[in-house]
Amino acid sequence: MQKNVLLTKILAITGTVFIWIPILLPIVFTITRLISGRRVVFDYLMPAELFPAILIGAGLLVWVAIRTRSHRKLVFWSLGVAVVSLVAGQLLAVVTGLASGER
Repeated sequence: MQKNVLLTKILAITGTVFIWIPILLPIVFTITRLISGRRVVFDYLMPAELFPAILIGAGLLVWVAIRTRSHRKLVFWSLGVAVVSLVAGQLLAVVTGLASGER
């Protein structure tokens, strides 16, 4: 039984780290550029570029939710919101012309 609890904790922590990587990396890179004295540039598209990391983390958290039979609705809703947000953001970029590279 102890082995299952340890595996569940490892999966939950790893999934959470994978979820937070695309959120924290743009902030870390922006602060790094600010400290080095260069122009401040925030790459707001990096979470979309690192979406596979979000999917890996979400998959691990879904696995944990199913294993523990806890917070399943929250995890599935969060995954759905993430996917819809990515698709809506990409669609908005195409419709407004930001994805064409002209602007």
